[in-house]
Amino acid sequence: MPKRNAIVILNPTAGRAKSYDLTKILNDKLKSAGWEFELTTPESQADARSIVKSSSENGFDTVVAAGGDGTVHDVLEGINLENQSMGIIPTGSGNDIYRMLKIKPDPVVAIDNLVNGEDWKIDIGDVNGTRFLNTAGIGIDSETLIVRRETSGWVKRNYVMLFLKTMGGLEPAHIKITADGEIIEDDFMWVIACNNNYIGGGMLIGPKAKLDDGLLDLILIRKMTKFNMVCAIPSIFKGTFINRREVTEMKVSEILLETESPRELGVDGELIATTPAKITVRLGALSLIAPKR
Repeated sequence: MPKRNAIVILNPTAGRAKSYDLTKILNDKLKSAGWEFELTTPESQADARSIVKSSSENGFDTVVAAGGDGTVHDVLEGINLENQSMGIIPTGSGNDIYRMLKIKPDPVVAIDNLVNGEDWKIDIGDVNGTRFLNTAGIGIDSETLIVRRETSGWVKRNYVMLFLKTMGGLEPAHIKITADGEIIEDDFMWVIACNNNYIGGGMLIGPKAKLDDGLLDLILIRKMTKFNMVCAIPSIFKGTFINRREVTEMKVSEILLETESPRELGVDGELIATTPAKITVRLGALSLIAPKR
């Protein structure tokens, strides 16, 4: 197993982070495996990305995201794709990228996987110059994030509750889609490009997506009644909703989303892009430490 020099980016407020003495576990497991590591707790998202961006020139060959999907995204944005590997210790509430690895999202198990794992070259997405690992979409997911931005209390931290709250005011969006040269224009409830299978802490939105096939799974959900959309939620968790007549699924490498006026996109759980949005895939761009395949 490779000996690594790692910096661990810890989000102390993420989900289960407070339930574990990660410092002790990291010392016990990483040190005994011959790793050198530094643990840091950034004060903000900007601070996290700044630390990650400078970590390569400071001699770290590995960056470990200890948090939820937001922390993973911050690491992805700053990591040097040419000479650094990414590790993940899932302590958040979503952990969608870890779900695709089909591993129990337990920090102790995750650290064992770091020690015993190997680099897996996986694809990443790009939307208007911003990297993403999971999904980029417009419609239900972006509107849910807008509702979250305007919501307080425990509902703000529960994606499914936010999703249901969003449905009450949701209207379809007219979107022009150019997917590998094919033009599709219609009213859509949801258009989402999937690199990973999951979104929102367990919704199996892209059941056929693969992290290493060089393609994005583009899911198009055309206009349907709110009643039918709510009824379809259980099938979204199961991944069987793609069999509905309103749903089209296609594998593509380049997508252009255009709307009559700028609309925000949900990108890895954040509102960080707007239309017009060019979405592409970068084949094998990221070295992710994963269990031996």
